[in-house]
Amino acid sequence: MGHSFPVSGVPEISGEDVFQKLQNSESFFLIDIREPSEIEETGIISGALCIPMSEISEESLKNKEIQKQDLIILLCWSGYRSSVVCNALINAGYSSVKSVTGGMQAWLLSGKKTELFQRNPVSFEN
Repeated sequence: MGHSFPVSGVPEISGEDVFQKLQNSESFFLIDIREPSEIEETGIISGALCIPMSEISEESLKNKEIQKQDLIILLCWSGYRSSVVCNALINAGYSSVKSVTGGMQAWLLSGKKTELFQRNPVSFEN
């Protein structure tokens, strides 16, 4: 089987535009929808939330205080999964959802940084 291409017609945003929004402290939610094990390998973009694709729902977004009118930017490894979730959220009534073109792969290839991701931060307190 060949490559999986992003869902056509889904609004996309470049990693460069996401980087600028982060630099400018703009108000939006950047959600990394990869599995925690994947994120541990590459790190996570500073400021991003980790909500795996399998756990994205109206309820999980509401629990993070994300509203249907908020700007939500989704990121996966290549842009395929984020386009699928983007499409689903648009169909569920979210008005401002975008998928990062090329995903984390493109982010890293462009030389942008990530930070260490710890699924369960270890506490050394007794």
